[in-house]
Amino acid sequence: AYNIASGVETTIRELAEAITKTTGNTAPLDIRPAREWDKSGRRFGSTEKSFRELGFQAKISIDEGIERTVQWTKDNAGVIGECIDKHEDKMREVSAL
Repeated sequence: AYNIASGVETTIRELAEAITKTTGNTAPLDIRPAREWDKSGRRFGSTEKSFRELGFQAKISIDEGIERTVQWTKDNAGVIGECIDKHEDKMREVSAL
């Protein structure tokens, strides 16, 4: 298993704020207290193994990656919709759990 990551620690809040900014979402973030069982603290994916064994090193920032992902999603909305429709019955099964 490899962490294909930037090697830069990013909090969930920072990630949510970056996505909100990039998408132009005006809804406020729903920040809730940490769950009682969540004791993970601060962490990020170490990229040492992926660099050592695969030569992988991130070349774009998280902000640029989010921008590219949002644009790809917009450009491929039709294909995404087709996939969702194709698996709608499975989605209902998961939602029922």
